[in-house]
Amino acid sequence: MRKNGFSLIEVLFVAGFLAMIGVAIIALSAAALRLITSAEIHTVAHGLAQDAVSYVETVALPKTQTNFFSTYFPTCSASGGFYNCNAYVTCPAEEGSLGSACAISSSSDDVQVGRNRTRYTTAVSVISTDAGGSQVNVRVMATTSWSKRTADKVIVGKIFTLEKL
Repeated sequence: MRKNGFSLIEVLFVAGFLAMIGVAIIALSAAALRLITSAEIHTVAHGLAQDAVSYVETVALPKTQTNFFSTYFPTCSASGGFYNCNAYVTCPAEEGSLGSACAISSSSDDVQVGRNRTRYTTAVSVISTDAGGSQVNVRVMATTSWSKRTADKVIVGKIFTLEKL
């Protein structure tokens, strides 16, 4: 006598195999989503830090008058005519309005960019040192962070050489 169909063991084996494939696909999708989100956060943070450095370079630094540091950086310490300043740069989140629309302040103001709910804070450190002769080196370092963890930050820096007034 011949039986038609599959045995219970064959059916359970195929069902288990399909379940394992489903779990693997879900795990792969979750890992890809985490990777994409992490890449988006780092890209936005780098862009905000770069915008802060560009803002200081194009808007604030050309106004290198005697009161430049005290005007733009309220918490500045001066020693021997050189400055060590720390502040926060906030750029609006609207697309196409970055750069000259940024503002320097002594208090942090979080910015949300994009679809995720990550809040970014960009701090700027400006230090001037003697470059010799009639020039001054100005080091600008922008740090954009998005959580309380120390590793969750992006740092962008640039050194400018300016003429002494």
